[in-house]
Amino acid sequence: MTLVSGQGTNAIIVNFNANFTTGVLCVTASNVCGSTSPSCLVINSAPAPSTPSAITGSGYGVCGLTRSYSVTNVANVSYTWSVPAGATILSGQGTNAVSIQFTTSFVSGAISVVASNACGTSNARTKTVYGKPTKPTVINGPTQLCKTDTVVFSTVAVFGNNTYTWTMPTGINILSGQNTTSVTVKVSSTAVAGDVCVKAKNSCGNSANLCLAVNIIPNPLAIGTITGNANGVCNSTKNYSVVNQIGVTFNWTVPSGATLLSGQGTNAVSISYSNSFTSGNIVITGTNSCGSSTTASKTITGKPAIPSTITGPTSACFNGQNINYSCSNSTGATSYTWTIPAGASLVSGQGTNSIVLNFASTVGNVLALKVKASNACGTSTNKTLNITMLSCPRLANDEKSDIVLFPNPAKDELTMSWFTDTDEDLLVTCIDILGQQLMSKNYERSEVAAGIKINTSNFSNGVYFIRVVQGDLVRTRRFVVKH
Repeated sequence: MTLVSGQGTNAIIVNFNANFTTGVLCVTASNVCGSTSPSCLVINSAPAPSTPSAITGSGYGVCGLTRSYSVTNVANVSYTWSVPAGATILSGQGTNAVSIQFTTSFVSGAISVVASNACGTSNARTKTVYGKPTKPTVINGPTQLCKTDTVVFSTVAVFGNNTYTWTMPTGINILSGQNTTSVTVKVSSTAVAGDVCVKAKNSCGNSANLCLAVNIIPNPLAIGTITGNANGVCNSTKNYSVVNQIGVTFNWTVPSGATLLSGQGTNAVSISYSNSFTSGNIVITGTNSCGSSTTASKTITGKPAIPSTITGPTSACFNGQNINYSCSNSTGATSYTWTIPAGASLVSGQGTNSIVLNFASTVGNVLALKVKASNACGTSTNKTLNITMLSCPRLANDEKSDIVLFPNPAKDELTMSWFTDTDEDLLVTCIDILGQQLMSKNYERSEVAAGIKINTSNFSNGVYFIRVVQGDLVRTRRFVVKH
């Protein structure tokens, strides 16, 4: 600190060098009588201003507008502002707050400000501003859409004189509101999932898109076949199901006499039937938030279904004995009632699905054998098998004939033995039930005594006859082939 001038007076001029930080300046008053005590002033060096605070004011959407910008004011400091091309300072230069006008074609640039005092100038504070709007912050609206829906999507306006451009996924059509913050749209039957997007726009440019993912919920598909027992459900619990559909709730209804035990709402249920249930329909409909499917149904009866088949020979000897017949099992049946035609008699099996018959009819007659299935809830209609009566080779009167056949029934091979006292050769013939000759061969007595093998692997299931002729002796024996 150096005194430049004014010593002896009440005012002085002092110089401070660049290294000055602090010091004390004192003054005393004097006359011929003496001097006062000194009065002193502590003097500190004042620094250059700090970088101004953050610039407040609009960063986006300033296109064609006049906007205010400011920093925090500091005493004894002046502020110098600079603006990018397309912007003009209207007022406030030198202060901490300015008013800036932007053109309608302004793109972007940096506003900057420095602070100054007698001791120097600060570093610059900058803020980048854009003419275009900022990206919208939110889209309001549903994310799960049904075909044929009419819905509204909206956004919150962002700063600036903006319009809003909306885009939709394929099949979602804008009905009204394009260029505004809210649009009404129609979802068509061909709509697909995708993004609903919006961007803000002014004469200086477009913001980035903001998007909301939406999904299209299909209406429930038509329900196909209901799987599960349709007949013979009397006094039982049965399971039923349909093909599952994701997101679909299935509503089942059951007829009187039936109780839904579990599975309501799903594609598979368990249903209990009483012992007096007659018939009715199971009905199912699929629903979701977008609608309902067509209704599917299945008719259920408590009584068994008619037996599908009767198995046994459709041609038999008019006097055939111990002929087996059986019917297919019917679900839920507890007994089977056979109607035996005239010319036949039941040996065994009534009430079951398998019987044994004897025939005592006339050649050429056709006998109708019938069977029906029953349970506590009812009886099916009859299944019928027509049996034609044939003339067959006569069996030996003596059941203890000289012919021995085993096994009987045979499967792939039959063994025949013949026991007599004569040594004559034998003629062995095999005949089917229609009288057709299947094999015929001469054998020496010694061959037959040890047993001959007859290949039956190619014979159909049914009744056959072995005839042996030895001289004047003729014997016939019946056998059965069952594979």
